[in-house]
Amino acid sequence: MRSRCCEQMLLIFAVFAVLAAAVLLFRVTKRHDAEIPEPIRPTLEPPPNARPLFAPSDEELRHETEEKEARAIARREYRARAAARAEVDAALSAWRENTDAASAAELLKVAAESGLNGDLEKAANELIKKFHESGIPGLSNNDLAALLDSHIALLSNEERASGGMFWLKQEVAKLRSDSDVENR
Repeated sequence: MRSRCCEQMLLIFAVFAVLAAAVLLFRVTKRHDAEIPEPIRPTLEPPPNARPLFAPSDEELRHETEEKEARAIARREYRARAAARAEVDAALSAWRENTDAASAAELLKVAAESGLNGDLEKAANELIKKFHESGIPGLSNNDLAALLDSHIALLSNEERASGGMFWLKQEVAKLRSDSDVENR
């Protein structure tokens, strides 16, 4: 009986072993089926809410636009300054070629209306220097003082308050006082 009992136990163990192997085989085959991904279908459309890796953000785009606008403004200002400088230089050249009252008035007009800061001071300095050295045909002390004073009035308040304008106003006063001395 013992041998029969042992045989039955061995048979039961064998059945359990076969069942366990079947269960393990079933699980392994199921796991492989679950791990196989669905085939990837390439599309031209990005997934929803996707952002390209190297695309600029809205803030970067705004900053770039502001920089472009600032460069355009700076370019326009540079060109305007260059044009103003060229206009003053042309008037100064005309004055140096023909030193008379008309070219002096034109030089002061261009320097006051189109010139940059300091252009009127430079033009007036050249006129006064020439006037003191050899005179300007058609201009007396009082005429030159009036001409300079009238063009100073064309400047903005900020430009009239500069140190160079203080010097020029003193020169105008000196020309007027010299004119008063001559008239006596």
